[in-house]
Amino acid sequence: GSGPIPMVLCDGLGCDGFIWQHLKPIFEDKCTFYHFHYRGHGLSEAPALQHAVTVRDLRSDLEAVFNHYEIDKAIILGHSMGVQVGLDFAIHHPERTAGIVPVCGSYGHPLDTFHNTDLMNKVLPYLRRLVSISPKRAQQIWSKGLTTEIAYQFAIRMEVNGKVLRREEFGPYFQHLAAMDVRVFLGLVEDLAQHSTERYLSGLDVPVLVVAGQHDTFTPAWLSERMADLLPDSELLMIPGGTHVAPIEIPELFHLRLKKFLRKRIAPKFQAAEPEAKAPEAKSAKKKVT
Repeated sequence: GSGPIPMVLCDGLGCDGFIWQHLKPIFEDKCTFYHFHYRGHGLSEAPALQHAVTVRDLRSDLEAVFNHYEIDKAIILGHSMGVQVGLDFAIHHPERTAGIVPVCGSYGHPLDTFHNTDLMNKVLPYLRRLVSISPKRAQQIWSKGLTTEIAYQFAIRMEVNGKVLRREEFGPYFQHLAAMDVRVFLGLVEDLAQHSTERYLSGLDVPVLVVAGQHDTFTPAWLSERMADLLPDSELLMIPGGTHVAPIEIPELFHLRLKKFLRKRIAPKFQAAEPEAKAPEAKSAKKKVT
């Protein structure tokens, strides 16, 4: 993109950008996108230290992206786990956060509410133990299982809206997930289970557009409603019929509301800075003429 608003994209766990596929073409004249791949995701290598896969590490990487591209301030869009990464960054760097759009995610402890039960929290230690016993065999099962037709059909029938999603939109998610190191995946899950930004949300004074899917089973919609209540300057978009991947199920509604949010709450911040920078130059020119 080449627009005046810097927009940083934070993916969900096990994702490398499939959720933003409809967003970029629509907003490329309004925004300049910065989309980075987490450690062990997409084009990024797995961390040298296996335990260095925490939200804190990802937040530090996000700060490095800001510094490398000399981004003074940007709006942060986070999906799923990216919500926790984006909120964590904003809490530590509010001066660099123009606004946040948390999409289908939680502010913390997501395993406590996954499918509205804490079962995953109880199962996780056993999964970690099994993987540690035979990492190679666990990786084989992980990679093969996620690339079967059964896995795809289960997802579109039980987790997402298969009536509106096309295979080419959702299929790449499974391919990328299957290629991941299962130890990196579970390491991040373990840290996410313990991570929460809840107690800091009331002091986060930046514009926020919370986006939720009405039928999201990964991060139930009531979590987004609570997040919007906790944040002092927030709006809520509940996407009817949407699931955890609502931005690619019903992109038109998401884009329409995001455009309004950018126009009213975000764009003025970047427009206001421009005249102030030019004013001294104009004044100096006038003195020379006189």
